[in-house]
Amino acid sequence: MKKLLALILALVTVFTFAACTVGYTDDKDQTNENEQNDNNSDEKVTVKVAVLSGPTGMGIVKMIADNNAGKTDNKYVIDIFADPTEVIAKVKLGEYDLAALPTNVAAKLYNMQDVDIQMAAINTLGVLYMLEADGNIVNSIADLRGKTIYANGQGSNPQYVLEHLLEKNGLVIGTDVNIVYEADADKVVAALTNKTTNVVMLPEPKVTATLKQLENVRVALDMTEEWNKVEDYQLTQGCVVVQSKFVKDHKAQLDKFLDEYKASIDFVNANVDEASQLVVDAGIIAKAPIAKLAIPGCKLTFIEGEQMKNCASPFYGVMHKSNPASIGGSIPDDDFYYSR
Repeated sequence: MKKLLALILALVTVFTFAACTVGYTDDKDQTNENEQNDNNSDEKVTVKVAVLSGPTGMGIVKMIADNNAGKTDNKYVIDIFADPTEVIAKVKLGEYDLAALPTNVAAKLYNMQDVDIQMAAINTLGVLYMLEADGNIVNSIADLRGKTIYANGQGSNPQYVLEHLLEKNGLVIGTDVNIVYEADADKVVAALTNKTTNVVMLPEPKVTATLKQLENVRVALDMTEEWNKVEDYQLTQGCVVVQSKFVKDHKAQLDKFLDEYKASIDFVNANVDEASQLVVDAGIIAKAPIAKLAIPGCKLTFIEGEQMKNCASPFYGVMHKSNPASIGGSIPDDDFYYSR
């Protein structure tokens, strides 16, 4: 009997040890497993998104409404800012997981040593238009010869779009055409009002507001159409960037965001009447009639992956050639572009 008890105790000890051995997991292995689970989790996470109160923010308004109604896969905190510099500061500090920004600003952030972001999607093509007052002379870039153009956006996308198109059409700045850059769009409109000039370049939705405000003003040129005449890639003025840490930790949620964001942009483009009220509700434009007229001119889009890179990279080449500092000193490499 004693021998039998001893044998039983020995077997219990062996199985207990074996059970402990099988159940043991190294802390590092457990951490990696948890990270992987988080990465592939279908659970809702709160995603913080910053957008600007202009074309780069208009495409997200359906997502805002759906989020408020609890209809989105992810939970979102979506904040709208009027000042790009405020968004830049918050992205640098990592306060937002994603942000809608001008494409040149995205490159500047990427080239900063203390910022680690990627471009997730292009959300806006060209939003620039040439307006002419009291005339019907300007019907091509060549017709700008001898004109003084007022514009805003010096040091950012609008400047380099305008100057590139002038160069491509054989016009020399300072000789064939003059450009006066103002700090904000209202001063550009004032140049029309005061008849300082009869030609200005403005972005949407300021274009629509100006046409409503002033008589005898027309859209003379769609700068995106002019771009397409001289380049074989699309003009890309707005994009969404994502923190690289968020890509690593929450890739599944990022991909859900992109799906929902695309759906929101598609809705805005296809349902302008309803979307215009959503734009007002979001505080991006004050009046629905102006939003309704402005949405088509904002050229909202959703481009990702290889096509995104093929559009953005050559545009960065244009800006780098003109002024490397406009994109932070260098053209972003392939790691900049997020791919699912």
